[in-house]
Amino acid sequence: MQFIRPWESESDAYITLDSTEAGTRVTWGFKGTTPFPMNAMGLFMDMDKMLGGEFEKGLNKLKEIVDAAAQTPVYDGFSIQTVDLEARAYVAHREMVAWKNIGTFFQTHMPGIYRAAMAAGATMAGTPAGLFFEWDEVNEQADMATAVPVTEAITVKGGSMVQVPAGKAKVIEYYGGYDGTGAAHEAMAKYFTEFGIKGAAPVIEEYVTDPSTEPDTSKWLTRIIYPLK
Repeated sequence: MQFIRPWESESDAYITLDSTEAGTRVTWGFKGTTPFPMNAMGLFMDMDKMLGGEFEKGLNKLKEIVDAAAQTPVYDGFSIQTVDLEARAYVAHREMVAWKNIGTFFQTHMPGIYRAAMAAGATMAGTPAGLFFEWDEVNEQADMATAVPVTEAITVKGGSMVQVPAGKAKVIEYYGGYDGTGAAHEAMAKYFTEFGIKGAAPVIEEYVTDPSTEPDTSKWLTRIIYPLK
């Protein structure tokens, strides 16, 4: 921290962070030495009056930035939003699928489960989705489903119903080809680990953009939703 008047000097500034029940207490200060005879003038100077206002302005600005970042944190370039998730019902085809076969699984079963839902008289309530109940890194497989959101529970031949209750959720809006969604999931995992957040199954991937009408994969939007416990 550089001072220009009443005389030129330089001091070391510091910021300390202390955990409290109400949150994190931030203390901003500085320390330095003043040579003789200037140090004698310190007895007659009110440092809080001279600098306190500027420190308060800086701390208040810091609080604004931190509060805004907490609402939409960014991890590995992905913004993470907090949303109120409405209750959802899905007609789904669920299996344990090897990671290497996930693409084939969607190509094979997404059209079929959609046709089955429509044949049963269901009304779609959103975009096609993937539901992930377990991600088994040891055996490299996933307990997952290809799913169609519907307005109400219905019996569908060859399919099952999955109900997702209303509640809070964390969301990343990912743009790009489907093979790149893993980076968004990794970013969410880092965020959950850092803050001790607990998710609830299933994790939802909503495939908002129809690839048949948009050839540019950079414009494909996948909404990745992690319901919270």
